[in-house]
Amino acid sequence: MSEITTTETVKTEAEVIVEKPYTLRPIEADDLDYLAGIIDKIGIDKIADCFGKKEINRLVEGKEVNNDLIKEVGIDVMVKIAAIVVKNYRVAKKDIYSLLASVSGMTVEEVAHLKLPVYVQMIIDVFKQDGFIDSFRVASSLLG
Repeated sequence: MSEITTTETVKTEAEVIVEKPYTLRPIEADDLDYLAGIIDKIGIDKIADCFGKKEINRLVEGKEVNNDLIKEVGIDVMVKIAAIVVKNYRVAKKDIYSLLASVSGMTVEEVAHLKLPVYVQMIIDVFKQDGFIDSFRVASSLLG
């Protein structure tokens, strides 16, 4: 299970160290409301584009489909979805805050007052969890 501890720090590519004042639990059934709300407000078409032909072709054309290739394609999709969520945070802000509060045990108010690098890192950490992309895709299929 993916848990992010409160003492963990992350160095980003720009050499910025982000303190993580949160611990994440895995996505579960109770989070479906938040996921559906985010997808509904951002637009199913924008999310569906993340699961595009380029990623599928990489899997199909690969002579050997292995776990490394599947993980690499999954990371590409995760990064695209995370970027879309961050770019569209205004329309889905309340649902994003609610999802982050739910998985971290923080309040919505605490999430709303996180420093920006911590907030963005938290979104990325949620999206990097095992099974998150599958959960997001299932939630998307319910709306599409």
